[in-house]
Amino acid sequence: MQPIENRTTLSQRLRLLRVASGMKQEDVAVQLGIGRSAYTYYELSRSKPDYDTLIQLAKMFHVSVDYLVGFSNFPDGSHREAGVADGLQESSIVNVRLLGELTKKERRMVFTYRQLAPEQQEEIVQEMEKMLPPKK
Repeated sequence: MQPIENRTTLSQRLRLLRVASGMKQEDVAVQLGIGRSAYTYYELSRSKPDYDTLIQLAKMFHVSVDYLVGFSNFPDGSHREAGVADGLQESSIVNVRLLGELTKKERRMVFTYRQLAPEQQEEIVQEMEKMLPPKK
C-alpha cells in the first residue's frame, strides 16, 4: 500500500470522509455506480475521478469540490485565514477515530441519516429523543 505522504490531497480527503461517514469502499462505489477497485484507486492516487464523479463525491460527503481537491481547507469550500485550517483537520481526525468505533448497524444509520434533507434529519433526532428514558 502506498504511504499516505505520497497520496494526493484528493485521495487523503476521500479516505478521511469515507471513514468519517462510516462507509466502506464498497458502499461508496455502489453509490457512484462504479466497481470497488475503481474507487480504491482514487484513495490510492492511482487514478482520478472524472468531473461528474467528483461532483457526486462532493454531494455524497456534503463538502465542496474545492475542499476535495485541496483548493480549500474547509469542507464548505470557504477560504478563511491561514492557520485556522490546522485545527479543523485535527478535529476531523479525532472524529474519524470516534466514528471508526461504530458498529456496522451504527455506521449504516449514520450513512442513511446523512442522505436525508436537513429537516428530515431534525425530525429523526426529535423522534429518537422521544424514545430515550426520562431523565432523573
